[in-house]
Amino acid sequence: MKFLYCTTITVLLIVTYWRVVLVLFSFRHVEGFTITARPITYSSRHCQVKSNVVRTLRLSANFGSIPFKEGTVQVTRSSSEDESFNISYTLVRPMSLSSQQAAPIVVLHGGPSLPSNYCYPLAKHVPYRSILFYDQLGCGKSDEPNNLDYYSIDQAVDDLEVVLNRLSVRNFHLYGHSYGGILAYEYLKRCTERDDNGTSSKCLSVILSSAPTNIQQMEDSWEVMEKGLSSPDLFHCTHQCRTLEIPKPLEDAYANAGTVWSGTKCILDYIARPPIKQPNSDSKYMPSALILRGEYDFVTESCSKGWKEELFCSRSVRERTLNGCSHFGLLENGPMYGEVLDSYFGEYD
Repeated sequence: MKFLYCTTITVLLIVTYWRVVLVLFSFRHVEGFTITARPITYSSRHCQVKSNVVRTLRLSANFGSIPFKEGTVQVTRSSSEDESFNISYTLVRPMSLSSQQAAPIVVLHGGPSLPSNYCYPLAKHVPYRSILFYDQLGCGKSDEPNNLDYYSIDQAVDDLEVVLNRLSVRNFHLYGHSYGGILAYEYLKRCTERDDNGTSSKCLSVILSSAPTNIQQMEDSWEVMEKGLSSPDLFHCTHQCRTLEIPKPLEDAYANAGTVWSGTKCILDYIARPPIKQPNSDSKYMPSALILRGEYDFVTESCSKGWKEELFCSRSVRERTLNGCSHFGLLENGPMYGEVLDSYFGEYD
């Protein structure tokens, strides 16, 4: 009897061991996520998609019972003759877009060219509000022109203004993650520098999440952090997304990532600059801002502190570090992340 008991325990331990090994093996070899293969992430060194990989282009988002609608907005690019391209958007809770009690959130995803799929869990963790997601030109369900002249930070800000105007988004909160935080800042900077508002849209408050002020500084920090690990394989689960397996929304984003204008190599010379004050005009203020980053984020404190110390001409700029999180905090602790966003935006409705 004792022998049978010991044999059973031994078999169970062996089975459990091999299950764990299989899980870890499959995790480390998810396409586009294993560090040794240089996965698609925020960094230019890790934002490449193999040329033989075709974007999945999932045609419809899935928000469960939460109502949403999808559509496209046309944007133009000037060359020898103007060309038009489609920007694809998803509007969650469309009936609340004009709410006076809970203003909508406009979401700017990261990359460049990592589409908005990984931001979709915001719909679950931020209740009641309308949330506007859209894929920037060159990724996701939006068009991907091959002309590199059609891509830049300024043109991406132009596209944001077109989306806001075409969808009649008036009072709203702005959320930018990673590279999307850079776009959010450049949009607000443009609004501040103009003699007039230039648009009927008004940003009530903004959150920059895991957004660096200096791309090269972030790249240098990445190198230092990677060298401090016993193996480069540990980088993704330490400083990118601290989950056992790649979250499905992030996997979808990787599958739909752009290939033409992709990674921080495209914006390696970006350094955020303060707004230029217009002569003989009253000083304008940017909306109140919250600067978020994860405790283990590869966008380190030194990479993000400039937002508060030097760049935002705002009456209120706060900073917060999310304990236990890295770069994709939304996918690591969704309930906490959603509460932070909803609570902050609620102060400025």
